[in-house]
Amino acid sequence: FDAGLTIKPNENFGIGIVGSNLTNPGHGFLPTMLGGGIGYGTLDFTIEGNVVEDFTTYTDVNGAKKAKTRAMGGLEVLAGDHYPLRVGYTYDQGAASHAVSGGVGYLDTMFSLELGMRRTVSAIQACSLWAGTTTARRACSSTGGSVAGSVADRHDRKSSSQHA
Repeated sequence: FDAGLTIKPNENFGIGIVGSNLTNPGHGFLPTMLGGGIGYGTLDFTIEGNVVEDFTTYTDVNGAKKAKTRAMGGLEVLAGDHYPLRVGYTYDQGAASHAVSGGVGYLDTMFSLELGMRRTVSAIQACSLWAGTTTARRACSSTGGSVAGSVADRHDRKSSSQHA
């Protein structure tokens, strides 16, 4: 059982809270989590941050469940109406790691191209690189959001406001 609430006092600002696996299924593949986030965005700029508390994945030396926190933040600038530039940061208490990420892309009304990279800068260092393209209006990001679709929608709103 999952539940969430989003409050948008205006078009640019939003606050949300979500609970995942609230019935406590009892294993790490379906962790019981509570999270919250805040974001602000315009047609050309977005900044967001969120915190998630995982109550069931990790245990202490005695086997008792131990809550761990993950905090993330990021920003995106839409340059030249077609080029999203992104940076982000993640702190994961459970993995005892810090990571930075970045990405670039190209957006058109018919398709998008995305390229991103994430680098763990503490603990066991690792780097991941991903690329993608979409032809649909909505495309899921690695965090489950609709990044390409929302940026394309912002691009469409900006284009229509400039031509109005």
